[in-house]
Amino acid sequence: MASSVVSESCGGAVPQQQLCDYQAASPDECSASPCAPGPCTVPVSRQQLCDYQAASPDEVALVKWTDMMGVSLYRRDLHNISLKLRAANEIMQFSILQIFPFTSESKMMGIIVQDENTDVITYYVKGADVALARLLAPAWLGAECRRLAAEGLRTLVVAKKTLTRNEYLEFEAGRDVARLLAPAWLGAECRRLAAEGLRTLVVAKKTLTRNEYLEFESEYKEARLSVQNRSERTAAALSKLHCGLTLLGLTGVEDRLADHVPRSLAMLRTAGIKIWMLTGDKLETALCIARSLHLGGGTNWFTANTCTSRRDAYALLQALTQHTDDMDLIIEGETLEECLRSYEEEFVEVLQRCSGVVVARCSPTQKARVARLLRARGLVVAAVGDGGNDVAMIQEADMGVGIEGAEGRAASLAGDVSVRALSCLARLLLVHGRRAAMRSAALCLFIVHRGLIVSTMQAVFSVVFYFSSVSLYPGFLMVGYGTVYTLLPVFSLVLDKDIPSSTALRHPQLYKQLTKGRQLSYKTFYIWTGISIYQGGVIMYGALVLFEDQLIHIVEISYTALILTELIMVALTVNTWHRLMVAAEAVSLLMYTATLLIFTSYFDADFIRHWDFWWKVTTITLVSCLPLYIVKHMHRKWSARQYKNILK
Repeated sequence: MASSVVSESCGGAVPQQQLCDYQAASPDECSASPCAPGPCTVPVSRQQLCDYQAASPDEVALVKWTDMMGVSLYRRDLHNISLKLRAANEIMQFSILQIFPFTSESKMMGIIVQDENTDVITYYVKGADVALARLLAPAWLGAECRRLAAEGLRTLVVAKKTLTRNEYLEFEAGRDVARLLAPAWLGAECRRLAAEGLRTLVVAKKTLTRNEYLEFESEYKEARLSVQNRSERTAAALSKLHCGLTLLGLTGVEDRLADHVPRSLAMLRTAGIKIWMLTGDKLETALCIARSLHLGGGTNWFTANTCTSRRDAYALLQALTQHTDDMDLIIEGETLEECLRSYEEEFVEVLQRCSGVVVARCSPTQKARVARLLRARGLVVAAVGDGGNDVAMIQEADMGVGIEGAEGRAASLAGDVSVRALSCLARLLLVHGRRAAMRSAALCLFIVHRGLIVSTMQAVFSVVFYFSSVSLYPGFLMVGYGTVYTLLPVFSLVLDKDIPSSTALRHPQLYKQLTKGRQLSYKTFYIWTGISIYQGGVIMYGALVLFEDQLIHIVEISYTALILTELIMVALTVNTWHRLMVAAEAVSLLMYTATLLIFTSYFDADFIRHWDFWWKVTTITLVSCLPLYIVKHMHRKWSARQYKNILK
């Protein structure tokens, strides 16, 4: 309906939309079938004859199906559509009069076209069955009966329904037969396709006369240009257009899972991450997808009853509280909205205890509200989406992950991170996310350590010299300490890896250790504060004890020990050495050595060459670093033991 021919393929999108094995048609298209007026099935080949691009993968699937059936989308621009009938080698030209894009409120999209050969104006619409079922005209059966009777044929309607006497008398009227049969066929067929995991779309049309279209165009244009009540007036104009729609058919598009998606989600569950699925599909379709993904902790899903009042919400809440923890729940968006409106705190608490949650028929506003409710309760929320309907949820979450798929790049542009496939989510969180958290924690702690140790030395110096306001180091040395001498080694910690990527993916349980927040907690902060105070005090008091007769010797000894201590602490923190880490340590050490030899106004060159300088610096550095090395070695032994227990 809004597809266009392009030279490039739409690629392997996530989720990968593939054409289903069978295409359901309306009863009036199968009147010649022995099973009429029930739905017929047409086998569909999976051969792809052309590559298309559209706003939704469903549209691509439908256009590909018509291409396989012999009706090709020959040309498409902003004002015209050309269809090619390959059997007759004929091209049909249509002029586009109006386009109605898809909205989450209406759950449908439409277009008004005019046949250039016959000047017939037709309104085509497709959308969710819940939105279109109440708009369809019940006259397709009566019209088909009149058409067959005009050809001299005797018509017979075959149906099955248990009727009372009064219902049977009403059944004898052909108009009542149409009213009873058409909605039943559509609802039953929608439920059947949804139970098979197919995404259903209802297609309908309405033929307009020239005067009817001009009247609608005038009212619609006036509504769109109005300053007050624009949305209400536009909806009122469209509601007149929706009256008397004729059902064309029902389509079922398979939302095929991308490769390795169930395995990736299983890894995330093992890592202690709870996964909720918020989808706009029907409840039956969402349940089928959730089972194929093994989304919950068990095999049985609790389906929430429809709630339309506060009493229904209370009954559902009581039923949920009676179940044990780790329950798998599937609920519709309208029911969730009513429960949150009546019992928000209690219902959110119940949802947090569920091992798996699926929200079907969920609008973009409801998706964003779910993410906002979880964040308000101190939970870290990562939202993953691939379409424009997921943008609000992605922007509301703590971390938004957009997937580049066939539905466009709106989600990937709105997210904090963009990935090519849903299967990349496991590596993103378990490997890159884990490393990013650990590296950020180490970097933050070292920045605190680097500043606090020199502050401690200044404080000790001031106390010893009767609270003198004299600075311990000149401005040049202070700037050099924060930049050229320690910057590269400290920031090279962002390249550190505690375990290989294969180990992190093979054992997702390691991610649970990260969720406890031990890498950057109050306890860790106090430990590093104590380390900084200890090392600063040892370096300063050691220099005061060992200095001889000039203040400059204190500066040389303490400053050199300070630089060496910082470089050694970085080396003790590293788990896996990278060549850039080695280069950063070597460059910083060489730059400081060159400073000792070049800037003689700050350092005594003769004293630096003397043996006393080196043994004093070595002694102070060992006293400040050796105890920490012993503690670090014991801690790593204990951590390795814990890792082994987790891996077992």
